[in-house]
Amino acid sequence: MYFTTNNHRGFTLIEAITTLAIFMIISTAVVSSIIMLYRGNRYAMEQAIAVENARRGVEQMVRDIREARYSETGAYPIITIGSTTVAIYTDLDRDNDAELVRFYLDGTSFKKSITNPTGSPAVYNEANGIVSVVSENVRNVEQNMPIFEYFNSTGTELTSYTNVTPAVFVKVSLVVNVNPETLPNEYVLRSSAAIRNLKINL
Repeated sequence: MYFTTNNHRGFTLIEAITTLAIFMIISTAVVSSIIMLYRGNRYAMEQAIAVENARRGVEQMVRDIREARYSETGAYPIITIGSTTVAIYTDLDRDNDAELVRFYLDGTSFKKSITNPTGSPAVYNEANGIVSVVSENVRNVEQNMPIFEYFNSTGTELTSYTNVTPAVFVKVSLVVNVNPETLPNEYVLRSSAAIRNLKINL
């Protein structure tokens, strides 16, 4: 008579626990990697969108500054200047009436206010201005970098903003970063404009 023995056996409790622990460690590592990859790609996408929006805004702003002109009341093309703000008269909609346009930083939002002239004689009431956002996530203050720098006809930078008349050339620098604590670092957009209607060549 022959007897057969069954040498096959299942996992012991210790082996099952060990296998489960290894599986959990590997699963956690994989999930963590996927989450980190997703967050990195999401930030890169958000940063790219923010930079592109800022680029278009800066291009339009430079065109507006370049075309600054005397107002409908005969006022000088430049109203006020500052490190984070500038106000000018310019004909945005090509209707032969100069609008009052103010660019300014509000927190981390860089904004544009447009005020149309009304009445005769013309009056500019900025309380009725239409405000839009040129760029979000602007970090110039944190980076201690002025948005606007102004130069006279000899190329000398103006250090006082009380007298707007010498300003004939404007440099613009906009620092953009969706999340300052996340790489990549801040992206700086730079441009410049000579105000044509002042008829002063640098």
